[in-house]
Amino acid sequence: MAGIAGILTGLGETGQALSQTTSTSALGSTQSINSEDALVNLLGNATSSVGSKLADYYIKLAELYHPIVEINPGAVVNIVFLEGFPLDPVKAEEYEQQLSEEAMQSTNSNQILDIITNTPLNPLAKDMTQQGIAVPPTPFGLKQ
Repeated sequence: MAGIAGILTGLGETGQALSQTTSTSALGSTQSINSEDALVNLLGNATSSVGSKLADYYIKLAELYHPIVEINPGAVVNIVFLEGFPLDPVKAEEYEQQLSEEAMQSTNSNQILDIITNTPLNPLAKDMTQQGIAVPPTPFGLKQ
């Protein structure tokens, strides 16, 4: 996407340059805008600015998803992927759906374990509470 924004910037700069006349003299160079091409200059300048901003945005967005880790040149590194992930957009969508389904199943199992260890419903936990033994609200004392 940053490449497309770069193309947009280039088109804007081209339109801006086409609408200007550059004159070079002994005193230096001057640029003047042809009155007939003022609209082209305006659109070119706006397009160039928008393209530049979009390119900056997409580069920052890419840095968020793919952080840069600096290492010394020539250093030997090992890259370990803890989980696989698809690169194809269709498979990525299926993968995300699968992850959300797994998250829902784990939430359901946590609810079941909470019910099992809930003091009023579990007679053993109720007896332990009456004896003064603290019963954790979640299984095995895990925090959610």
